[in-house]
Amino acid sequence: MYCSVEQFEFLFETLEFQQDEKNGLLLDPSVRIYCNADVDAICAAEIFKKLFYLKNKIWSIKPIRSKEDLEIKDRQPSPLAKSLRAIILLNFGGDIDLSRFFDLSSHPDLIVYVFDSQNPINLRNMYKASWNIFIVLDDKNSPENKDIIEKAQRKECAEQGDKYEIIGGYKVITDDFGRPIRKHWTIIDKPIPLATGPARRCNHGPSIALQTYALASKILAQDNDMLWLAIIGHSSLFVSKRINLVEYNKKIGFLDAQVQNLNEGDNVQRAHRHKAVPAHSDDKRIIRINEYPLYTTLMLNSEYTFNKMRLKENQAANLDRLLRNIGMAKQNFPNMDVKVANSLAEMIKEEGPKFGLEYPLYSSYCKFYGYKQPSLSASDAAYGLITLLSTKKSASIEFGVEVRWVSDFGDDDSWLNNFYTVMEALDSRTGTSLLQSGIDLRKVLQPLFIQGVANEFYIL
Repeated sequence: MYCSVEQFEFLFETLEFQQDEKNGLLLDPSVRIYCNADVDAICAAEIFKKLFYLKNKIWSIKPIRSKEDLEIKDRQPSPLAKSLRAIILLNFGGDIDLSRFFDLSSHPDLIVYVFDSQNPINLRNMYKASWNIFIVLDDKNSPENKDIIEKAQRKECAEQGDKYEIIGGYKVITDDFGRPIRKHWTIIDKPIPLATGPARRCNHGPSIALQTYALASKILAQDNDMLWLAIIGHSSLFVSKRINLVEYNKKIGFLDAQVQNLNEGDNVQRAHRHKAVPAHSDDKRIIRINEYPLYTTLMLNSEYTFNKMRLKENQAANLDRLLRNIGMAKQNFPNMDVKVANSLAEMIKEEGPKFGLEYPLYSSYCKFYGYKQPSLSASDAAYGLITLLSTKKSASIEFGVEVRWVSDFGDDDSWLNNFYTVMEALDSRTGTSLLQSGIDLRKVLQPLFIQGVANEFYIL
């Protein structure tokens, strides 16, 4: 089945503390989260963690990369887990027939909720017969989701009959994703393309961290920490090229309203809008423009500039001309003339298109941590977290960047150290320095990423 984010809020009404036969409280988790190893999913998990804390619910989390990471005890919850009421899948499970994947026979009241913006949706999860499986949809009235709902309804009806559906005037049998795989042939039939290969999602879906934050706002539990997590999750999809600028900008109005709503007073930790250099649909943005000489930033650290201005082909003269046109030399941002520094964004926006930079700016956010404390942009935070999640520990040692890695797991499960390092970096009370070290590590690795010679440092 499927549900909207608004309907999902009723989950919290089912998570009350349960009692055993002796009327004693059961303190086992009532929610189990299986979280994919990506920044957006981890941000969503952190928002859920805060929600469960506020609502006094007990929960547990297990990091995963694929269904092979789930053991039998994960797929078949023990009858002794009497408090368990819900399983939440984050960027995982949408493409799996979950009614067969999980054995919930010992938990007839357990519900599986799926937040998955990465994988194609297995239509069987949308069947009315799958009453304990819910695909959580960001907007069930969007064209993409309406198409999925219609396909699921059509396929479920067909399976109750001769299994054939009518698509484009032809009788066909479809696979679990609604793709034609067999045709009812007649003499006058014309060819119809049949699906081959694994199903893939055409476009990456919206940020599930943003969806989770929308849930928090529905139950009046949102705060700046949750909003910041949602912003980072949404930004991570943009800087990692999973969504384009148009998709990114669709959520800016909602985020602006939330920023304004939560920051009318004199809060110590605030989220504010700022202009940043973009991660285009096929490029990465400039990192930490205030930390580098502007020339170095544009030439070495921006894949967007590197590609659009063809710097690899020794077209650096174009970059020199751009900087001269906006009145800049090889100087650090903090050392610039105040008027020039304040107008830098608009000057790049005006002059950039002349040199192939069609979208030199986009709207982003910063979080301020108080007097004499560093501020962080959401884009830099997303880059830092992606680096902490995907980079070997040896990279920080080799480049002399001090990172407080989690080191609880051995070589076979070293990716779990990265996963929990990211979770610690997202802790609003203790993780700021760790997040900053992730950004610092990205800064020294960025030229290698752009030149395509950083593969040896990847772990995932």
